[in-house]
Amino acid sequence: MTAHTALRASYSIDANVLRRFNDTIPAGERSKIVQSLMEQALLVRERTLEQLAEEFENHPDFAQCRETVKAFDVCSNDGLEQVNLTPSPADPHQSTNEPFSLLSRQQSTPTTPLKSVVTQAVDCF
Repeated sequence: MTAHTALRASYSIDANVLRRFNDTIPAGERSKIVQSLMEQALLVRERTLEQLAEEFENHPDFAQCRETVKAFDVCSNDGLEQVNLTPSPADPHQSTNEPFSLLSRQQSTPTTPLKSVVTQAVDCF
């Protein structure tokens, strides 16, 4: 079972709308209503992204772009494990023999297939 943590957030809302909301909705219900509206907005956006990803994956107009993406996917991280980017103290224009790992420096975040497909589709344009 996963414990859900509630967070406080600050958003700019028109004063008149906020006043009417606070006057109309009891204090114990406000957060639930705002959360529900956020969830609805997320569903709409996610559905749109899923439709775009589906179109990219299946529409014949994107066939060439899909082939281009496949070519880049094969070598997307080649050489990034050991790239010399650290200048030596004696000569700032020369790199040292000590390898510098870009992958260890960047924070990794899991990429969902949907996000990956959408990113690929956008990159093709």
